[in-house]
Amino acid sequence: MEPMDNLEQAVLDFSGLLDIFERDFMKSRETNDLTIKQLLYLSLIESMPACTITAISKKLNVKKPTVSNLISALEIKDLVRKRLSKNDARIHIIEITTKGKNVLANRKKLHRDFAKKILKCLNESEKAQSLKLLKKIYDCNKELLR
Repeated sequence: MEPMDNLEQAVLDFSGLLDIFERDFMKSRETNDLTIKQLLYLSLIESMPACTITAISKKLNVKKPTVSNLISALEIKDLVRKRLSKNDARIHIIEITTKGKNVLANRKKLHRDFAKKILKCLNESEKAQSLKLLKKIYDCNKELLR
């Protein structure tokens, strides 16, 4: 195997570890029987100020009825609520409920726990080297967050 193939496989293996953590999280009570798609929508709503169905639709390049159906499912689970915009009564702003915030807080805790677990095997020098490399990887790819 070429060095690049080894590195690519290592990244895939690493990603697989996070998948396992996420899978176990999705089976836990804290997720309120969410699907992965619902959890991703909830995370997206959290990241968008004054979130609307139109904004989600544009962001994900999906049709409004698709977004509306998923938002309705999240409403039924009491994870989000719609409120009328103060500026335009035709527009509903989607807000995350306390229950939804708790789900997202538990997911963030899962990610922190994952980071702690994988870093336990590194000494201080390796942690410093890893920090430098991971920061470079992040900086080169942060446009994906948009």
